[in-house]
Amino acid sequence: MSLKILGHNPSQRNIAAEFQVAQWTVSSKFNDVVNALCGLHSDIVSWKRGGFDDTPERIMRDKRYYPYFQDCIGAIDGTHVRVRVGGNKKITYWNHHNYTSMNILAVCDFNMKFIYTRIGVPGRAHDSKILTHCARHDEYFPFPRSEKYFLVDSGYPNRRGFLAPYRGEAYHPNHFAGRKPTTLRETFNKRHSSLRSVIERTFGVWKGKWSVLEGRIRYDVEMQEKIVAATMALHNFIRDSNIEDIDFNAAEETESYDADPIGNTSPSHDDHGVDRIYDPTADEYMSTVREGIAREIWDDR
Repeated sequence: MSLKILGHNPSQRNIAAEFQVAQWTVSSKFNDVVNALCGLHSDIVSWKRGGFDDTPERIMRDKRYYPYFQDCIGAIDGTHVRVRVGGNKKITYWNHHNYTSMNILAVCDFNMKFIYTRIGVPGRAHDSKILTHCARHDEYFPFPRSEKYFLVDSGYPNRRGFLAPYRGEAYHPNHFAGRKPTTLRETFNKRHSSLRSVIERTFGVWKGKWSVLEGRIRYDVEMQEKIVAATMALHNFIRDSNIEDIDFNAAEETESYDADPIGNTSPSHDDHGVDRIYDPTADEYMSTVREGIAREIWDDR
C-alpha cells in the first residue's frame, strides 16, 4: 500500500477501497512504513571518506573527463519539492518559481546515488546559503579534503572543494545547440556541464519514480519531509540492488535525462571531521585549478 502511495500518489481513501481495508489502517501503516524508511535513509544515504580516494570509474573510462577531472568526486545541487502551507508560513516557503516548496540540497556520486541530503529548508532560501550553512555547521557534510572537489553550478562560489563553471559564458547544452564552443572558457563549461549532469539525472530518476513528490500535495510539511527522506532511501536501495531498472537505464543513456520536466542528515558517516573552514566566496586556489583544467582541455582539443 505504501509503495503504491509513494509511486502513484493516489488518495488514501482510494487505497483503502482497493485493498479492502479501513482508511485509518492505510494511514497508520503508511506512517509506520515512512518512519521505517526514514531510519533506512540514515543508513543508506551516506558516504565514507575512503570512498573519495580513487578516481570514479565514470571519469576514468571517458576521455572527455579523464585526466582533466580526475579529482572530482561527485556533484551538488538543490531541487524544490512542493509543500502545502498556509498563513504566515507561505511567505517563507514561497520560492522564485512562484510556488511554495522546500529547497533540498543533495550531494550525489557518479553512480547516481545520494550521499548527503539537507531536507526541509523553506523554498525561499538560496542554494548557496544552504550549502554555506551545511559546510560550516553540519559535521556530517562530506567536505572534500586535499585536492578533491565536487562540481557545482554557477549559483555557487568557485571555492576550494567546489568547482564551478565560468560565469557569463555559455554553459547549458541548449547554449551550444547547433554550434561548438569557440573559446577556452566555453570549452571548459561544456565539459563541466556534461559531467555535472549526473546530479540532474539523479533528481530526474528520483522524482520520476516517486509521483508523490510532484503530484497533488496531500500531506503537511512535516510528513512531506519524511516522504522526501523515505523516497531518497528507496532510490539508493534500488540502485544498490543492481536489479535492472528502466529509469536508471534511461538516465545512463543520455546526459539530459529528465523524468518529469533544515531537516534530516545522515548520521552514519565515517571520519567526518572537517579540516578547514568553508568560505562562501570564490578563492584563488580553485580559480587556479579551474584555469589549469580549462587550459589542458583547450590544448588537447
